[in-house]
Amino acid sequence: MIHVGANKIIPNLLNRTTDSQLTNAQRDRATYQCRKWIKPIPSDESCDEYPFASTYQGSFNEPENDYSVEAVDASQNSSEGAQRGNWYVDDRILEDDPFYVVAYGE
Repeated sequence: MIHVGANKIIPNLLNRTTDSQLTNAQRDRATYQCRKWIKPIPSDESCDEYPFASTYQGSFNEPENDYSVEAVDASQNSSEGAQRGNWYVDDRILEDDPFYVVAYGE
Protein backbone atom coordinates (compact mmCIF):
# COMPACT_ATOMS: atom_id res chain seq x y z
CA MET A 1 0.00 0.00 0.00
CA ILE A 2 1.31 3.43 -0.92
CA HIS A 3 0.71 6.04 1.73
CA VAL A 4 0.76 9.26 -0.26
CA GLY A 5 1.19 11.61 2.70
CA ALA A 6 3.79 11.36 5.43
CA ASN A 7 2.53 10.89 8.99
CA LYS A 8 -0.94 9.98 7.79
CA ILE A 9 -3.92 10.23 10.07
CA ILE A 10 -6.71 8.21 8.48
CA PRO A 11 -10.05 9.13 10.00
CA ASN A 12 -12.12 6.38 11.55
CA LEU A 13 -15.38 8.24 10.94
CA LEU A 14 -16.25 8.90 7.30
CA ASN A 15 -18.96 11.12 5.81
CA ARG A 16 -20.62 10.31 2.51
CA THR A 17 -20.62 12.79 -0.32
CA THR A 18 -23.19 12.60 -3.12
CA ASP A 19 -21.31 15.24 -5.15
CA SER A 20 -20.40 13.31 -8.30
CA GLN A 21 -17.86 15.94 -9.41
CA LEU A 22 -16.02 15.65 -6.09
CA THR A 23 -16.18 11.85 -6.17
CA ASN A 24 -14.80 11.74 -9.73
CA ALA A 25 -12.05 14.27 -8.92
CA GLN A 26 -11.02 12.26 -5.87
CA ARG A 27 -10.97 9.03 -7.83
CA ASP A 28 -8.90 10.68 -10.58
CA ARG A 29 -6.37 12.02 -8.05
CA ALA A 30 -6.02 8.64 -6.36
CA THR A 31 -5.65 6.89 -9.72
CA TYR A 32 -2.96 9.37 -10.75
CA GLN A 33 -1.00 8.64 -7.56
CA CYS A 34 -1.50 4.90 -8.02
CA ARG A 35 -0.07 5.04 -11.55
CA LYS A 36 2.75 7.30 -10.37
CA TRP A 37 3.96 5.00 -7.59
CA ILE A 38 2.91 1.53 -8.75
CA LYS A 39 4.43 0.70 -12.11
CA PRO A 40 3.22 -1.13 -14.01
CA ILE A 41 -0.27 -1.86 -12.75
CA PRO A 42 -1.16 -5.39 -13.92
CA SER A 43 -4.06 -5.58 -16.37
CA ASP A 44 -6.18 -7.60 -13.93
CA GLU A 45 -5.81 -4.99 -11.18
CA SER A 46 -7.23 -1.53 -10.57
CA CYS A 47 -6.43 1.32 -8.26
CA ASP A 48 -8.11 1.30 -4.86
CA GLU A 49 -8.10 4.28 -2.51
CA TYR A 50 -8.86 4.88 1.13
CA PRO A 51 -10.63 6.84 2.39
CA PHE A 52 -13.20 6.20 -0.34
CA ALA A 53 -13.69 8.70 -3.15
CA SER A 54 -17.38 8.77 -2.15
CA THR A 55 -16.54 10.41 1.20
CA TYR A 56 -15.56 13.91 2.26
CA GLN A 57 -12.38 12.39 3.68
CA GLY A 58 -11.19 11.29 0.22
CA SER A 59 -8.11 12.51 -1.64
CA PHE A 60 -9.27 16.16 -1.93
CA ASN A 61 -9.44 16.50 1.84
CA GLU A 62 -7.00 18.44 4.02
CA PRO A 63 -4.28 17.78 4.82
CA GLU A 64 -3.48 17.19 1.16
CA ASN A 65 -2.20 13.71 0.33
CA ASP A 66 -3.59 12.12 3.50
CA TYR A 67 -4.83 8.95 1.82
CA SER A 68 -3.60 5.56 0.63
CA VAL A 69 -3.67 3.88 -2.77
CA GLU A 70 -2.96 0.34 -3.87
CA ALA A 71 -3.40 -1.79 -6.98
CA VAL A 72 -5.84 -4.56 -6.11
CA ASP A 73 -7.75 -7.30 -7.91
CA ALA A 74 -10.02 -5.42 -10.33
CA SER A 75 -13.04 -7.72 -9.98
CA GLN A 76 -12.91 -7.58 -6.17
CA ASN A 77 -12.50 -3.80 -6.26
CA SER A 78 -15.50 -3.39 -8.57
CA SER A 79 -17.56 -5.79 -6.47
CA GLU A 80 -16.79 -3.91 -3.25
CA GLY A 81 -17.68 -0.58 -4.85
CA ALA A 82 -20.98 -1.95 -6.12
CA GLN A 83 -21.82 -3.46 -2.72
CA ARG A 84 -21.02 -0.17 -0.97
CA GLY A 85 -23.16 1.72 -3.50
CA ASN A 86 -26.05 -0.66 -2.83
CA TRP A 87 -25.56 -0.19 0.92
CA TYR A 88 -25.72 3.59 0.51
CA VAL A 89 -29.10 3.19 -1.21
CA ASP A 90 -30.55 0.33 0.83
CA ASP A 91 -29.70 1.86 4.21
CA ARG A 92 -30.29 5.46 3.11
CA ILE A 93 -26.75 6.70 3.71
CA LEU A 94 -27.35 10.25 2.50
CA GLU A 95 -25.28 13.40 1.95
CA ASP A 96 -22.84 13.99 4.84
CA ASP A 97 -24.14 10.98 6.80
CA PRO A 98 -21.39 9.57 9.04
CA PHE A 99 -20.34 5.92 9.04
CA TYR A 100 -17.49 3.73 10.26
CA VAL A 101 -15.55 1.11 8.34
CA VAL A 102 -14.66 -2.11 10.13
CA ALA A 103 -12.14 -4.29 8.29
CA TYR A 104 -11.93 -8.02 8.89
CA GLY A 105 -9.03 -10.27 7.95
CA GLU A 106 -9.46 -13.43 5.96
